[in-house]
Amino acid sequence: MFISRSFVLLILFSSSAYCDTTLSVVTENNQLRFSQQLVSGSHQQITSHPRINQTDVFRFYIKGKKGKKIQISLPSDQTIARGNEKISINQFIFGCGLSSAGVATIKNTGISDLLCIGAKVTVQSKHSPGTYSNSVPIEIDYL
Repeated sequence: MFISRSFVLLILFSSSAYCDTTLSVVTENNQLRFSQQLVSGSHQQITSHPRINQTDVFRFYIKGKKGKKIQISLPSDQTIARGNEKISINQFIFGCGLSSAGVATIKNTGISDLLCIGAKVTVQSKHSPGTYSNSVPIEIDYL
């Protein structure tokens, strides 16, 4: 018999690193959530994907120099934690107006299209139910 486990997996994004003072972030949703139900005793990979569950992903716009390309970078080896328990973030997924490499263009209005970031994690059977969270800095650079 399988029992459902309840997890809240939350990643908050902070835009603290800019290569240029003309860049700024306009946040629509600064947190990424994983809304899937998990089954007790199993090893499961869950995804919050910009194409599938856009309301659960980090959504934002970038204001900057008109017509310029920007690139979003995220640090590798990130985890979300609950006390001493950690779940590794396997992959960040760029979507909406971001290319798969995290590149977008500032429109002639001085703001980008809607940009989205999702993620993929693996929850192992050893992980206890509960709330896991972390804050992840993003870096934005002109190309």
